[in-house]
Amino acid sequence: VDDALEQLGITHLRQRRARSLSGGEAQRVSLARALALQPELLLLDEPFSALDAPTRIRLQEDFHALLNRTNITTVMVTHDMDEALLLADRVAVMFNGSPRQVGTPQDIFNSPLDPDVAALVGVETVIPGRAASCEAGIAVIQVGGQQLEAVGQVRAGQEVFLCLRPEDITLYSAESSILSSARNHLHGRVEKLLPQGPLVRVTLDCGFPLVALITRTSAQQLDLQTGKDISASFKATAVHLIPR
Repeated sequence: VDDALEQLGITHLRQRRARSLSGGEAQRVSLARALALQPELLLLDEPFSALDAPTRIRLQEDFHALLNRTNITTVMVTHDMDEALLLADRVAVMFNGSPRQVGTPQDIFNSPLDPDVAALVGVETVIPGRAASCEAGIAVIQVGGQQLEAVGQVRAGQEVFLCLRPEDITLYSAESSILSSARNHLHGRVEKLLPQGPLVRVTLDCGFPLVALITRTSAQQLDLQTGKDISASFKATAVHLIPR
């Protein structure tokens, strides 16, 4: 018990009454109770979901260090991909009770096998297209009357889904002559602005919906508002292609 209390950093709580604990303290005590049994297998169901953000982050970091020290095999259910990236050695993405994709967090985050997995790991732009050509590992994809370039191996004529994460999109003024190493440049119109803490989620109509995630400062500098014309760019390496 002493060891479990120390590992979770709650030795100072040992004389406290259970009903006087905060949510974060109670969660640490629950984990300590499980560890005190010295289990060969630890099963956790959304262990951090009911905590406020600062408490959740601290507990996740401490729990990650604890797992590295103890090497206890742990199976954890979570809906938070960031949590899986931090804590897991392997991830199984489940749909309707069956695993859709199994691999390292990096594999699933960077190379989702289908649009459902892509959406789960934060890909918000998934566009159907057709490969026009592919040379030297650079594919030209026809999407909504436009041609976009992507790093990937596909054959000409193959139908694909073109996937983009919102944080990989750069926005700039439609009148700007900005220089960029990005291969892909689009023009669109702002359809929706959604503040998210220090960030703003921007949905553009580029002939297809394109979602970008930028800082509030960038949104203010661009004077973004619904209906405004704006330009977007992204690198060919930012595109993930999924065969249809």
